[in-house]
Amino acid sequence: MIGQGLFLAQSDESKLIPFVVIVLITVVLTTFIIIVNEAQRRIPITYAGRGVRAKSDQSHLPIRINQAGMIPIIFAVSLVSFPQILAQFLQRASSEWLRVGAEKMNTLFQPNSPVYLIVYFLLVIGFTYFYVSITFHPDQVAENIQKRGGYIPGIRPGKSTSEYIGKISNRLNLFGGVFLAFIAILPILIQVVFRSFSVGTVPLLISGAGMIIIVGVVLEIIRQINSQLIMHDYNKFY
Repeated sequence: MIGQGLFLAQSDESKLIPFVVIVLITVVLTTFIIIVNEAQRRIPITYAGRGVRAKSDQSHLPIRINQAGMIPIIFAVSLVSFPQILAQFLQRASSEWLRVGAEKMNTLFQPNSPVYLIVYFLLVIGFTYFYVSITFHPDQVAENIQKRGGYIPGIRPGKSTSEYIGKISNRLNLFGGVFLAFIAILPILIQVVFRSFSVGTVPLLISGAGMIIIVGVVLEIIRQINSQLIMHDYNKFY
């Protein structure tokens, strides 16, 4: 994609400014995705020590801001693309009102239309809550903390702990969902802005969803390498 952008900029000087802007946006956006992807809310947990003079152990429960990864984007793209697919089937219908409805549906859900962007944005947020509600269970987390003799300072064990963790998770889901939705529609907004200012357009280096995948995979590889290095250092003492 960089080679293609440079080729377009060489043949047409009007493509140079959009290409430089795209490169800068990609670098800034990658940094932003890394920061948000690694960000977490740490809930303090105290584990009561055994014995009369035993000291309590302090720990924390980490909850990531982006708990859902990029799964909501995949779900949202599948759903927001369905009206256009349906409209293509109905454009050759024998009924006139079906053909008219298909044309209006196809126009409304063009990838750069306001309706498409708004529906896409809201679907990503909605699927973020939906996916996290399936994968993260505050009741089980609270039960596991209680079984290990732990508690959150100032919060009663049991139902109160579960409600507290669920409330924090829901708040983080809002930030995580807005973050994913922003990353999802950003490439479309960039192209619309370029067209509106008549500065020309160039293809994006990496899509928003692709960037989230790349960042997640690279960070996971780094964690795996670091864990292997730590194990290798420990093995030196045995």
